[in-house]
Amino acid sequence: MTKRHWLSILTLIAAILLVGCDTGGTALPTSNNGTVSRPDNAIDVSIIYAPESDLYMPQVIDDFNRTYAQGLNPVTGQRLAAGERPIYVTGKSGSSGTVMQGIVNAFIAPNNQNVEQPVIFQPSVSHWLALANFQSGRRVFDLSQARGTALAPVVMAIWESRLRAIQDTVGYQDIGWEELLDAL
Repeated sequence: MTKRHWLSILTLIAAILLVGCDTGGTALPTSNNGTVSRPDNAIDVSIIYAPESDLYMPQVIDDFNRTYAQGLNPVTGQRLAAGERPIYVTGKSGSSGTVMQGIVNAFIAPNNQNVEQPVIFQPSVSHWLALANFQSGRRVFDLSQARGTALAPVVMAIWESRLRAIQDTVGYQDIGWEELLDAL
């Protein structure tokens, strides 16, 4: 597939994240776990996403697949054109660092036990993409085309001795970004 296809697929999934899909109660073939069955002529797309996305991605993927199974484009809501194949997405949650290493291994150590080859990798933060490029020695991901799909919580960490010094300086215990930036 071309880069344009990949970008289109990412855009479709992102659009579903934003607008959702109404199935309209139409009966569709389903698998044993209640998800929509894969159409025979589908284009398969696999995604591995960060664990914090596990709260919504299974539903997004199911809604996406269900809309295509109804013969509709999930972004436009229009019927599929004659001969237009549906896209069928399979997804799983995976630790960003472990998945990144599996992607690197696919290039540099394909016989390694940890090898991943997803069509889409949605890590917790984009630095995993840059690290994959660095560790593999090639441009696996086009970082200029990487777009955020969600906001993740930020965790602050500081040496306890530095925290105490800031607390002593400001005269109170609750330290946030403002105090940390002032300390720089």
